[in-house]
Amino acid sequence: MFFGKKERRIILWPAYFDSTKTVKEGRKAPKKFCVESPKLKEIAKAASKLGYNFIIDKEAGYPSAWWEKGRVILISTSGKEDSKSKKIKKIAKELREFR
Repeated sequence: MFFGKKERRIILWPAYFDSTKTVKEGRKAPKKFCVESPKLKEIAKAASKLGYNFIIDKEAGYPSAWWEKGRVILISTSGKEDSKSKKIKKIAKELREFR
């Protein structure tokens, strides 16, 4: 994948939103907004609903658990956007609403 110099990428792993994981195991969203075993399609649907541009990469393995495949890459070109943690929290809230 090639990205331009001005594009900012934020990688979102399903573990960030998994209520069965601890912070030490990779969960980044508040547990009250997390869901059990989130799927890539659900994360992509939440990102789409929030208006984010993204790419789904089904082949990448989560670094600390390489057997867990898949990630969503958010792509932004403007510098005036929310931080990664705010985006994670917004997406987690959307995931919670889907379930």
